[in-house]
Formats: sequence, C-alpha cells, structure tokens
Amino acid sequence: MQADNLYRRLLLLPFFQGLPEHDYYEIAERIRLYFRNYVQGTTIVRQGDECDAYRFVLRGALKVERENPAGDYMLTEWTDKPTLICPESLYGLDTAHTRSFSAVSNVSVLEISKTDVFNVLMEYTTFRLNYMNYFSWRQQQAMRMAWQTIPRTPQKRFVQFVKNRCLRPVGRKQLQITQQVLAREMAVALQVLQAMLEEYRKEQLIETSRGIIEIPNLEKL
Repeated sequence: MQADNLYRRLLLLPFFQGLPEHDYYEIAERIRLYFRNYVQGTTIVRQGDECDAYRFVLRGALKVERENPAGDYMLTEWTDKPTLICPESLYGLDTAHTRSFSAVSNVSVLEISKTDVFNVLMEYTTFRLNYMNYFSWRQQQAMRMAWQTIPRTPQKRFVQFVKNRCLRPVGRKQLQITQQVLAREMAVALQVLQAMLEEYRKEQLIETSRGIIEIPNLEKL
C-alpha cells in the first residue's frame, strides 16, 4: 500500500484522527508496521485468543462474531468500515479477544506490536489524546448501558438487547439463539416474544429459521 494512501486510511481510525502527516512519517521510521492480507473465509482472530498487537483493518469486509459466556447464544454482524480489532484487550487483567473476526472479502490488516504502542506511539500527543478519548467514551457508553431503563414494550427490549451487544448499531445482524433463551434474556413470556417476532416477520424486518433470527437492517427496527 502506498505511503500517502496508507496515511489517509489511518486517519479514518480513531487513534490516528488528526495525526499530522510529518508525525506519521516519523512514526513509520521508528516502528515496524506489519501488513497482513487475508483471503475470503480466513479467520483473523478468534474470541478467547490472546491479544498481542493492535490490528487495524484498513480495507475489506468483515464478519464479527461474539458468543455469550454461557455459550447459549451468538451475535454475528458484518461491516466493511475501517475497524480496530478489540483494542480493549491489549492491556489489563483480561487480554483475550472478545470477538472473532473473519474475512468476508480480501482484507488488509496493519499490525503494530504492543511494545511499539506503549514505547513509541504514546509519545505523540495526537495519538495519546485519541487513545484517552476513545476509552473514556467506551467507559461512558458502558455506564449509560448499565443505567438504562428497561423498556416497557417487547419490541424496544429486543432492539435494546441487540444494540447493547453490537460493535455498530446499524446494518445486518444475526442472532443464533433459541426463543426460550431470548425470552429469558429479555424477561418476557415466550408467547409475548413469539407474537413480537411474528409481527416483525410480517413487516419484513426480520427473517427467522430454527434457532436463527436474521436482521437485514437493525436501524429499521
């Protein structure tokens, strides 16, 4: 990837927004930038694997999966936006990837080692401020979610359930979950859940099959 094109792609990622061009070229001389290419169908990282580097998806479409700790449901989503893979997992007590990422098309990934992030990138004011702002925003978002009022209607509970588990609250999502588990997680009666799903099906907002709920456009719910 040409240097100017890479610089423009990096500016789309949260940690590099506003980075002066001269800082980018200086960083490129000081650290090793590893470029990985993944063909369609290849797994990039798996949920539970150790996170040992920052991985920036610069180009390509991704499938992102996360299974709940009990293993009784999974949320899958798709994106073709520049994406930072599990940045929250690089440091802290739990450094396992929280999601699995795989290539839906050919995907280009930039990797920066944990050592270079700490020893080099943190020296740059723009990166450091973006880093603090990003994780402050994530913490604020988590606090808002924890204090959300439980919606009164099953439709709003369902939307909240899905959105609270997504990387991005738009686009195609898929839930692999039984109706019994979903009713339990939403704290509604099974009959109420079934009526809600049937209503969504009639409005062509979801598609269902055994153990799967397909949502073509979450923002339309």
